[in-house]
Amino acid sequence: MPIRAILFDLDETLIDWSDFRGNWWELEPLHLRNVYNYIADGFPVEFDSDKFVQEFSRRSRLLWNAARDSLVAPHVGTLLVETASALGVPDEHIDRDQFITAYGWGPAEGTRPFAEVHRVLARLKGHGFELGIITNSFLPMRMRDAELDAHDLTQYFPRCRLSAADAGFLKPHPEVFRRALTKIGVGPKEAVFVGDNLAADILGAKSVGMKAVWRKPAAGGGGREYDIKPDATIQTLDELPGLIAMWL
Repeated sequence: MPIRAILFDLDETLIDWSDFRGNWWELEPLHLRNVYNYIADGFPVEFDSDKFVQEFSRRSRLLWNAARDSLVAPHVGTLLVETASALGVPDEHIDRDQFITAYGWGPAEGTRPFAEVHRVLARLKGHGFELGIITNSFLPMRMRDAELDAHDLTQYFPRCRLSAADAGFLKPHPEVFRRALTKIGVGPKEAVFVGDNLAADILGAKSVGMKAVWRKPAAGGGGREYDIKPDATIQTLDELPGLIAMWL
């Protein structure tokens, strides 16, 4: 069947984090304190922001550890609600959507699209391919969209931008890929997936019958599952259009 759609991983496939200034364990508490401040503005809390950060982090670690086997995706909104409830915030002061807004997610300092991303996506879109994103993020897509908007990438993905948090499962769970294919309106034999992680991206895509292209990380890594064989390996997305043309 002809290839009609190309789906991408987001982080380290489209968005380059190599110049990210800091680390996640420093960045996340800043956003959690935004939520704490929102709660404290409307309710006389009996705990400080450090307690809120610690309780959230504890719950997050438990869920991510369990997800290694279950592939059930954590959701930052659910975690925020459960953290606030556990610390005694009454239900009438708990609002998941407001917590997500207060979290204040946006592009992390130093992150940006890889240099070739815009020209490659524009070329693929110009050739009529449907484009989509599947990201293994515990942030719902409404939060990751803030990054896509800031980097002027949303225009390329009008029909399919899917976060694991929204799908309920992490890659390589096949359900994530099936949902994305449904959103974009193609079958697995009509789609190619491009990602930097062998286990999550390549194994997951191939498990539902998609072709899978490994964007090999410049600094190595991407998983140690050397028995997972992608249909093709590229070093840069500039190689992708020519590769797709060979498969048409």
